[in-house]
Amino acid sequence: FHDLLGDVIQDVPNHLEKIRAAIHAADTPELKARAHTFRGMIANYGCIALAERLTRLEYHEAVVPAQAADIHGELLDLWDRSLAAIKEWEKSVPEFAAIALEPLA
Repeated sequence: FHDLLGDVIQDVPNHLEKIRAAIHAADTPELKARAHTFRGMIANYGCIALAERLTRLEYHEAVVPAQAADIHGELLDLWDRSLAAIKEWEKSVPEFAAIALEPLA
């Protein structure tokens, strides 16, 4: 779990940037594909609020290029909150307690 989470943490900036770029380019098919891929990755870690936001981008929300930076910031904030919750959860699991003390990011 911890090793996979480390890989996810490294991949998140790339996923967020690709979503930002797709919005900025008004590339709806690319945005939907990127939102779907990222949502699938982070859903495995219980990032519910972030997954729900990505679902809205994938299926329900029309966005315009001017929103790229704002949406990127919102997704980054949701990721930061999700990661903080994961770290708190790790502290409650004896098998992860020692590992959780090591910085992941």
